[in-house]
Amino acid sequence: MSRLFKARYISIFLLLTTLLSIFAPLLSRCTFLRRNSRHLRRLSRLYDWEVTENGDLRPIMGRKKIERSISSNEKQCANDSYILDNILKGYNKHKIPGGSVEVAVEVWTQEITAVSDSTQDFQLDLYISETWLDPSLNYEWMGPCKQNLSLNSVVLEKLWTPNSCFINSKTAEIHKSPFPNIFLLIYANGTVWTNYRLKLQGISCWIMA
Repeated sequence: MSRLFKARYISIFLLLTTLLSIFAPLLSRCTFLRRNSRHLRRLSRLYDWEVTENGDLRPIMGRKKIERSISSNEKQCANDSYILDNILKGYNKHKIPGGSVEVAVEVWTQEITAVSDSTQDFQLDLYISETWLDPSLNYEWMGPCKQNLSLNSVVLEKLWTPNSCFINSKTAEIHKSPFPNIFLLIYANGTVWTNYRLKLQGISCWIMA
């Protein structure tokens, strides 16, 4: 019995020794992590982290962290109100942009509403589009969120305009329903595009019978 007891005792001892050799590193690692958890949380607040080629985590310090911060800032874009405030600051609407301006004009006749034999005039509704370049309104350098600003007649009154006119017209007025039918776009390179609906009464040189 004594020999059998000794054999069992030795077997149990060897088993415990084997288990201890297996789990001892894990227990020591858990103890290390528990002791350093507060330190790791503090590091996570101080640093950004990146994944290494081996799949480990390491803090980003020095130049790499600065580059990441700059890259994050570059993703931010300028909104419409910020751009509009800056391009109108110090803007002079009485100054011709660049000294001379080439204006492209397009006219569409919507409807001829009246023709009078007695007064020899006519009335019609027109859509007029004008396009020109104003370097003072360039905002490409601001990093805009969009490549154009959609605006209304209130802003147009603050800009230089070509003041186009119709020769031999009696009256000309912009439609209001109830607000002026004016559409304004300012592109990032400073190109201005306007479109408005006009009611015109003009004098005819002759009226065909």
